[in-house]
Amino acid sequence: MDGRLATSNLPDGVAEELNDDQRQLDELNEMWTAKELSTAQYRKMRKGITDRIAKAQHKVVIRPMVLSTGSRVRVHGPLGRPRT
Repeated sequence: MDGRLATSNLPDGVAEELNDDQRQLDELNEMWTAKELSTAQYRKMRKGITDRIAKAQHKVVIRPMVLSTGSRVRVHGPLGRPRT
């Protein structure tokens, strides 16, 4: 797991937006590591990208999963924890 969202059930365009922003963030990190950017430039640019990622993630709906284990059915909430 690398911290990225599974994109199979995302609304049209949201997965592409998230992937593009993640690519930009990765590239920005590489540029800062290579000292091509000052820390102030990096932080300003990173904030713009992370704000877009947060906005796109608000479009994502997390639904509970139903797991069948033999004769018992368990319902799991968005964090994978059994619901009571």
